[in-house]
Amino acid sequence: MPTMTTFRTVVAPSDCDFLSQMNVSKYFDACSDGVFAMQSELGLTISDVKQGRRLSLAVVHAESDFRAELVVGDVIRVET
Repeated sequence: MPTMTTFRTVVAPSDCDFLSQMNVSKYFDACSDGVFAMQSELGLTISDVKQGRRLSLAVVHAESDFRAELVVGDVIRVET
């Protein structure tokens, strides 16, 4: 399957810690939110998740590499 963007946003002030850098927990929030886009790409609907097949995806392993601090106004993108 080709790479796809599953989450995209702009860093908000509330995403940052006291050093004015994006808090590490927000990186994992982005991964978690990206799961829903991946489910849609795979053809899983809300009905499949809640009633029908009762299938869903979960982030069970996450790996991150530090490249630079993210600050308010930076655009972030999760590729899957």
